[in-house]
Amino acid sequence: MHIHADERDKKEYTVTIAYVLDDSHNDKRHMETMESKEPIVYHIIVPAESNLQAIQRAMEITTMIRAEDMTDFIPGHPLSEGKDSLTLDEISTIRDETTEQLIFRNWLSLEPTSIQCHLTEDEEKLFDLTQVNIAKLQESIGVSAEDFLKEIADDA
Repeated sequence: MHIHADERDKKEYTVTIAYVLDDSHNDKRHMETMESKEPIVYHIIVPAESNLQAIQRAMEITTMIRAEDMTDFIPGHPLSEGKDSLTLDEISTIRDETTEQLIFRNWLSLEPTSIQCHLTEDEEKLFDLTQVNIAKLQESIGVSAEDFLKEIADDA
């Protein structure tokens, strides 16, 4: 059976992908050597037909960016310390070490801590909604604390 799907209109989506060092995936231990302990956050604007398509494309883009970042691994290697250039054998040794230690595989297979996606045109609405939800949460915490203190006073 052949099915020809209609093309849907593309819209602009904003996808935010974050990698947090100490998340529960426990796959970012090697990031502890990084200078900054701040989360790595990517904001990608993607034309897509759906949220799912936008997320998939944004993940492809961040994987490419992270692969480009890996090309800067040689200057940080102890074998290159204090040198302006390396021999082919030294470069080969560094490459072999990083391959054996699965550095590239581990870096490229990191699970994001968070992926958020929304239509870019809805961003203001979502920020407003978040502020309202935070205000409600703060109010709820205040009421809960008040009830707790009343219980303590009644028990005394």
